[in-house]
Amino acid sequence: MSRPSETPHIDVRYIRDEDMPEWTRAWSTGYLRPAVEGAADHMRLALSDDRAIGAFDKGRCVGTYRSSSQELTVPGGARLPVSA
Repeated sequence: MSRPSETPHIDVRYIRDEDMPEWTRAWSTGYLRPAVEGAADHMRLALSDDRAIGAFDKGRCVGTYRSSSQELTVPGGARLPVSA
């Protein structure tokens, strides 16, 4: 077990534009996909800023989270906003 002085600090935060290449690298690694040139640019367009979070250890992204806005149709035809 690590002593408190040896415990690494993990910075969990909403990703910023400058985080996108590192966040995309970690996201691709998690899905066992190779790094693809231009992937960060694609992700910038696909993600909402408030729906993507990264865990950073000394500037390296070691964990990713994202969700997307969607709608759920319920009995009777009403649509409800959901996050998936």
